[in-house]
Amino acid sequence: PYLQFAGSQCFQKADLTCTGCHANHGSDMPVELTADPGSGALCARCHPNVMVDVKAHTFHKLTSKGSDCKACHMPGMFLNYLTVTDHRLAAPVPEVTVRLGIPNSCNQAECHSGESAEWASEKAADWWGDYQTDRVDRAQAIAWGRKRDPRGLPGLIKIVKDGELDPLLRAGAVTLIGKIGEESALPTVITALSDTNQVVRSRAALASGAIGHPQVIPALKPLAGDSVYSVRIRAAFSLIQLEYVPPTESEKSVLRHAMSEHEATSFGILADSPKTHVNIGQAHEGLLQFKAAEGSYRRALRVKRLDTKALQRVELLEVSKSKYTKLRDMVTPHLDKDLRLKVALGIAKIHQGLI
Repeated sequence: PYLQFAGSQCFQKADLTCTGCHANHGSDMPVELTADPGSGALCARCHPNVMVDVKAHTFHKLTSKGSDCKACHMPGMFLNYLTVTDHRLAAPVPEVTVRLGIPNSCNQAECHSGESAEWASEKAADWWGDYQTDRVDRAQAIAWGRKRDPRGLPGLIKIVKDGELDPLLRAGAVTLIGKIGEESALPTVITALSDTNQVVRSRAALASGAIGHPQVIPALKPLAGDSVYSVRIRAAFSLIQLEYVPPTESEKSVLRHAMSEHEATSFGILADSPKTHVNIGQAHEGLLQFKAAEGSYRRALRVKRLDTKALQRVELLEVSKSKYTKLRDMVTPHLDKDLRLKVALGIAKIHQGLI
């Protein structure tokens, strides 16, 4: 719930905190609330103008669920095997149900479950005007982005550029831009690399590697030394994906530090994550450190014996090593006879990380 709440307008613009609604030393109310959740008292302190005439805001009878702030703005949802209230504190948007099948609070059980989402959307438009369009457009852009559909790019770019929106939403949007992988979005990603919010920077670093264009390298390089751990790590991984070779010893040191810092977690708090070991192994491959890469893949397989990605990478390393051995054995007796064979062997050694 905290991640949802951190993206709400109540948190972002009004500085509401957890203890604005929950008593940190306990209370007689459910989930340690400071007031009755069904009476509107929790919201009254910040929204006294609404509480003066609740019906004028809700268009529902005072005694109905439609005049319960929580029912409309914090409907129940199933999350991580628990039923919790939606802490985004968002307005109901029935039109997203019409367009994308996303549930809305108006049509939930004990409210208007017998009516259609179209009916609810029309009522919402009649009562509160055209507040749904922007929200639906954002949801549609995200839905397209999840399918790697380029039609989502304009909407996703708009989200990333809107500094008034939830930083987690903006970070998610730049992640999806990376998954779509269109080079036309590079200016947006490059700008996001210098965003003041660390989550947006971190995800922009990830998107940079996903798009894979060297144009991002000048803006990405400084992030390998960012003060935020997640930014440093993702920047380092993306630079490796982009086959960036640091020109100075100090830049090499920064990149190595970010990599070793993350690798250290794979022996500690993330030791039971095969995905972490595989990711680190692929980074080692990018740096032509194949022995270290194989070690990471073997660790992943100790955690998950049949991890598909780790098995694939180990097999590819063994195939590559076998091809190099055959080439070396074949050309070595003839190196003095043909300079081209020396060049071919040298290139093969470089690709094996032996030079």
